[in-house]
Amino acid sequence: MKWVTRKRVHVNRTATAWLLRRFVDPAAEIRFVEPEEVAAVQSREG
Repeated sequence: MKWVTRKRVHVNRTATAWLLRRFVDPAAEIRFVEPEEVAAVQSREG
């Protein structure tokens, strides 16, 4: 499964990535992009 979130990782995004990989999907692909690119990446990647 693919996940996308904003760049400039803070504690909350670090914890979310860890939780996703640990408990939801060990093979998760997590992309960190510029804030204005999040919606475009979501639309393009599905």
